[in-house]
Amino acid sequence: LERLAKKGMPRAIVPLGNFDLMRSTGIATVDELDWWQSVRLSSNVTVTLVPAQHFSARTLWDRDRTLWGGFVISGPSGNVFFAGDTGYGPHFRDIALLFSPIRVALLPIAPFRPPQARESTRGNRSVVHLGPAEAVKAHRDLGGPLSVAAHFRVFRLGVEGFNDAVDVLAASLKEHSLKPDAFVTPVIGQAIKIPPPMLDASLSPAGKEYSVGPILSFTGAGSSASHVTSVRD
Repeated sequence: LERLAKKGMPRAIVPLGNFDLMRSTGIATVDELDWWQSVRLSSNVTVTLVPAQHFSARTLWDRDRTLWGGFVISGPSGNVFFAGDTGYGPHFRDIALLFSPIRVALLPIAPFRPPQARESTRGNRSVVHLGPAEAVKAHRDLGGPLSVAAHFRVFRLGVEGFNDAVDVLAASLKEHSLKPDAFVTPVIGQAIKIPPPMLDASLSPAGKEYSVGPILSFTGAGSSASHVTSVRD
């Protein structure tokens, strides 16, 4: 983050509680969002923070002091959903309801073995990671034509083999009569052709009316109120 701040003029869009961290790295412009809030990047492009099923922590002593989530980027070419780090839950259907059609979704598919690898290590051990089978359920909930696998083949978090997530994903797609190219597992450097949008996307997700509320957008040493949308209002 510090290198990015020195290299250019990045704008950080983060969940609640992360403002100070972003500013400490030298990033001057920070938009801090709650779930379902959106910030405009231009007249026809917005970014919305959406729910995820996870937790937050940077150390052993600051668990759940900041919010977590995923993002939906909405523009003239359609809606792109980045799930972030998440387990399976009803939020996928909520996101589909508000942002359909979703042109492409980026969904995690690992770790998943043993089953405890998908659970939080504290509290009620809620599921915080999607395995391949759950990722296919999320793909179906979202209703989009294409999902792209993420959160696999990098760090070993579970005990599954290097390609196990890919193999189980393929089997789950077949079980649900979905074509292999509906949920792709790219390798590093691979380009993916995105299907054309099913419908024209607009700034009002899924044709919903939404209200405008204030959020602080901090630039440099000063601050100014910019407009953000709450898609749930």
